[in-house]
Amino acid sequence: MPKALVLAGGGARGAYQVGAWQALIEMGYKFDIVTGTSVGSLNGTLVALDEFDIAKSMWLSIGDRNVMEFPEKIVSKETVDFVKDFATKGGVSLAPLEDMIVRFVSEDEVRASKCRYGLVTVNADTRKPLELTIDEIPQGRLVDYMLASSAFTPFLRPRTIDGEKYIDGGFYDNMPLNLAARMGADEIVAVDLEGLGPARKLDKEYSHIKVTHISSWHDLGNILEFNPKTAKRNMDLGYLDAYKAFDKLDGKAYAFKKGELDRMYTAFGMRLMEKCQSLYDRHPTVMLAAEVYNRVERKNPKTLEDKFLAVLEGAMEAAGIYEGEVYTLENLPQLIKAAPKTQYSGVFERISEEKTVKKLLDKISEKDIKNIYLALLKSVLENL
Repeated sequence: MPKALVLAGGGARGAYQVGAWQALIEMGYKFDIVTGTSVGSLNGTLVALDEFDIAKSMWLSIGDRNVMEFPEKIVSKETVDFVKDFATKGGVSLAPLEDMIVRFVSEDEVRASKCRYGLVTVNADTRKPLELTIDEIPQGRLVDYMLASSAFTPFLRPRTIDGEKYIDGGFYDNMPLNLAARMGADEIVAVDLEGLGPARKLDKEYSHIKVTHISSWHDLGNILEFNPKTAKRNMDLGYLDAYKAFDKLDGKAYAFKKGELDRMYTAFGMRLMEKCQSLYDRHPTVMLAAEVYNRVERKNPKTLEDKFLAVLEGAMEAAGIYEGEVYTLENLPQLIKAAPKTQYSGVFERISEEKTVKKLLDKISEKDIKNIYLALLKSVLENL
């Protein structure tokens, strides 16, 4: 049963896919097919080559100048030339990225890999998409087509191949599921980056294929801003989200060891929810604001356990707890207790019993709600 890894486009967010890949390796996944768009096409070659260590070290050391060609000084002749090139050639050059690809990717080894590779790009003039397997990419042109798939115009320069200009595959399909299906996949793991462009669903003829989606609850950052700190965070998130996608960790915004949320609910969750209800009874406007927060950010939790998770994760966010770790009953309470005390009394001075959501939202913010949750949780934990 051929398994495919499908990697979406999303520029600088691509480290998230490397984190997910690490988790998939640990879970024993071996892929027969990998397809990608834009940055997914770049990561995909390293998957095909089974070069996880190279992918990890590359992302943890990458900066803007490793990808795009910028002048060293803001005010210089070089800057003038850069602006002229940008205007006349249609965007920033990807020459540094090309150098990096040539260093790390062997076309011959990709062609020889047991993991078959494919990518998506678009003809800039005709807007015709090209969904290409490695066998359909002309010999010696893999790097050209990888850069074409990554040419996010108008900011990045189109790639010219045999006199034709090609641009980012995300303009047609940012998540090439159908290409993987055409290549013979019976099972797909798809790693999303919430990049720009359409992510096409599987065609009806492929509706039987099982697809497991891995995506982040969090904003993964600017797609054109490459830096190691953001890459490390995104790698950590991708790693944990892959485990959550396969039901090996719990949580939404944060990750919890299996069974730990039940333990937390028994230890302090019931008391926390009672305190929330008591507060809502005294301040119905706060209750309404919390309901708006739940509907907008938390996708309207219905069970008591899901509502507890919404309160708990909101409190964790207010406490500034890092999203890229696994939490348990043993380590989380101490982190909550150590968080600075929040002051939410001013919230009640700013609100009145407004009957409309619009007026309410003008007076109480999502941050206020999370700070209230943190204050209530700290109070519960300190009195255990």
